[in-house]
Amino acid sequence: MKSRRIWAEIDLGAIKANAAAVADLVAPSRILAVVKADAYGHGMVPVARALVGSSIRGYAVAGLDEALTLRSAMGRAPCIVALSPLPPGSEPDAVESDIACLVSDADGIARFAAAAEAVGRPARVHLEVDTGMGRTGAALDAVRPLLRQALNGPHVRLEGICTHLAAADLDPDFTRAQLARFADISTVAPPGIARHCAASTGILGYPDARYDLVRPGMLLYGLRPAMEGADLPMRKALALRCSVSLVQEMPEGWTVGYGRTAKLARPSRVAVLTVGYGDGFPRALSNVGVALVCGRRCPIVGTVCMDLTMLDVTDAPEVRAGHTATLIGCDGPERITVEEIARTIGTTEHEITTRLMPRVPRDYRRG
Repeated sequence: MKSRRIWAEIDLGAIKANAAAVADLVAPSRILAVVKADAYGHGMVPVARALVGSSIRGYAVAGLDEALTLRSAMGRAPCIVALSPLPPGSEPDAVESDIACLVSDADGIARFAAAAEAVGRPARVHLEVDTGMGRTGAALDAVRPLLRQALNGPHVRLEGICTHLAAADLDPDFTRAQLARFADISTVAPPGIARHCAASTGILGYPDARYDLVRPGMLLYGLRPAMEGADLPMRKALALRCSVSLVQEMPEGWTVGYGRTAKLARPSRVAVLTVGYGDGFPRALSNVGVALVCGRRCPIVGTVCMDLTMLDVTDAPEVRAGHTATLIGCDGPERITVEEIARTIGTTEHEITTRLMPRVPRDYRRG
């Protein structure tokens, strides 16, 4: 709709197809679909609802706020796992809402046991092991006593043992060392306890990391990690577009935007796009990024503003106010991918889509 300044188009059919492709690749492992950070900017609740009936075991979120939002939207049925440690005092709400949570130490297990006793229902927990991530998780020599504590308490139901790979896309040797540690320590868990350690990079690069569950995030949304891996067919799920609000003629030598970071080397036509870093469009794309208008790649000129971005359309003379600019996605034969943007500014693919702010409306297509 041309009257809107910016919008994202989300292909839910693509997300379902990507989930099916991952499920086929990892079978008989099951999927915990990672929908944290608003499903990487795609919309947590619409994505979760679209995946109902797919071959997934449940959903993974970051913390209790996301978990409770998803539980309210989805009802009691689906398995929801919170991947980040909860602030002490949050345990009763997690237990009451049947949220499975990761624990890393004796105090955490004790808090969940106390909450479960008070609430009158078991606390569902997964014991996380630090095999080299250096963030959360139990030390290797603490795993056995923690397993005994979780298994012997009447109020805690241990459902999984897991770890997280620190550099699966960058350091195969270190990743192999992590996998060896997890393979060794996870054998002390009794049968029936789900083992999981592979997120998207682990799924693609290390088939032996798939275990009972996998935790795909970016793969669901058609984003490929910058690594060699399995030839997995994926469909892009997100396009980002905005309006051209103004096109102006500017003379040679004129400077553009805040900080005067761009000086025009020729008489130029400069288009003003209704997108900025207030929408989550990276300011780091100033003077290095591109957008598509009328099927042409046009360079960003000057500093990306909070609400506006300038584009040099001198070589696209057909561009007029009212046209649509594509920031992510296709326009005719040209395409800008999330991966291209991430490489341009030196960040991860995840960051590009999770930047998108709530003021960017999402248009959902069932596909």
